[in-house]
Amino acid sequence: MKKISIAGLLCAVFLMCVPGARSQQSTPDQGGSTPVAPEQPLTPENTAVSGNGNGAAAAPAGRALLGGGEADASQDSTETDQLPLSGAEQLMVPGAQPRNYFDASGLFSGSGDSGVINAQDAPTWGASEVVGGELAYNRSWGTDRFSLAYFGGGVLYQPSALYPASMFQTLSVGQQFNWKRLTLRLLDQFSYSPNSLFGGAGIGGPGLLAETGQTTSALNPVYGTNDTVLTGQSRLINNSAIAEIQYNFSPRASFTATGSAMLLDYVGGGYNSTHGYVGGAGYNYMITAKDTVAVTYSFTQNEYIGLAENLSFQQVNLAYARQVSGRLVFQISAGPELIAPHDYTPSVGSSLSWSLATSVQYRLQRTTFGANYSRGANAGSGVFVGATSQYVDATASHEFSRFLVGVVNVGYSLSNGLANEPGVSNQYHNWFTGLSLGRQLGRFAHVSFNYGAEQQPGSGVCPVTSCGTGLVVQTVGVSLDLHLHPLGPGE
Repeated sequence: MKKISIAGLLCAVFLMCVPGARSQQSTPDQGGSTPVAPEQPLTPENTAVSGNGNGAAAAPAGRALLGGGEADASQDSTETDQLPLSGAEQLMVPGAQPRNYFDASGLFSGSGDSGVINAQDAPTWGASEVVGGELAYNRSWGTDRFSLAYFGGGVLYQPSALYPASMFQTLSVGQQFNWKRLTLRLLDQFSYSPNSLFGGAGIGGPGLLAETGQTTSALNPVYGTNDTVLTGQSRLINNSAIAEIQYNFSPRASFTATGSAMLLDYVGGGYNSTHGYVGGAGYNYMITAKDTVAVTYSFTQNEYIGLAENLSFQQVNLAYARQVSGRLVFQISAGPELIAPHDYTPSVGSSLSWSLATSVQYRLQRTTFGANYSRGANAGSGVFVGATSQYVDATASHEFSRFLVGVVNVGYSLSNGLANEPGVSNQYHNWFTGLSLGRQLGRFAHVSFNYGAEQQPGSGVCPVTSCGTGLVVQTVGVSLDLHLHPLGPGE
């Protein structure tokens, strides 16, 4: 079994303690949360929205797993740039990243893992190494924008005889076209991983995920796939392709029509793969420069590959958002939900439930905070044939100095299957927490120490091939990323 050398750790600790170089002041956040008389944003000494410790700049889009694409880039205060409350993407506090931006980096991480099951079927500590790369690209011309964020690599486990090497890939591509009253948004979010990305299970655990500062997709939960239940190691393809049209009746009122095609495919079988689509529409009205309300309707259809069952549900939601330019975004939507299972054996009837989604992001000069909560029906995360799920996660980051950033994130999910089978578990909940302390080294490098823990206990027999282990799995590691684009002034 490979182990991280003590000399290597001592060397990294020494580098963390080397006095940081002087840095120029960061570029202020660009305003533009509302098209009507926006406030001037804060001018932070050093804005950091994740644990990458990139000095004065916001985290590159490539560091946010499936994280928002175009929403990660800072935006001008123009009417055509605004994301609608009724749309497919969550509203976000604009970052300090330039509208035209490119960065590429390599990631190297080593960690100890307590979740290894040895030949005697007993838990023990093993090791894992992650080697990967990241790419972030934003390009704007006129009022149109294109964004691309990629993060991928491989995970090597020790002992390798029990755990074969795996690969993960995430890609988010967004394109926005603006005309006088009309906006067209195209977005695709793709991932390939050995497990759900919720909690970082597919990329080395929540400790490594804490370094990115983001735990969930920036998509509205209605328009993405839900895979918060952990499984055994597999090959999971998760994709959401979205097209959205926004028509502005006036600077205050707009209408959106959104369509999404979804795929959650466990290659090789043993799990409930699904494909489906979502159609939605919404009307937005800006009450004040900071306050917006919306009413939305959506219809979702899920088909199970190789099974007769299919599931549809409809939602009508009222939504509210408050945006304070460069500082705060709060949004909430809630309403009734009609769940309609079809061709289930034994039969499962339709039911009336409720859905809710809310998020908050708050930024101070040295501290940022974000939290999300969602409840609603979904396809079942590959484990259930339909489920109702709740999840909550939160991330906080703080700059201790110009080059030293700490991040903590936590998350919890609870999923209940729609169909009850005797002797089979109908409920799974999992939790995770991650901690990261990162230090910028010179202009192109960043090192971080991280810790993570996660667990998914079950109350019965797993309804599919494997639902993972019910043990608390801990990881302790160190990672280094090297960037092509300078992170800040040199020492």
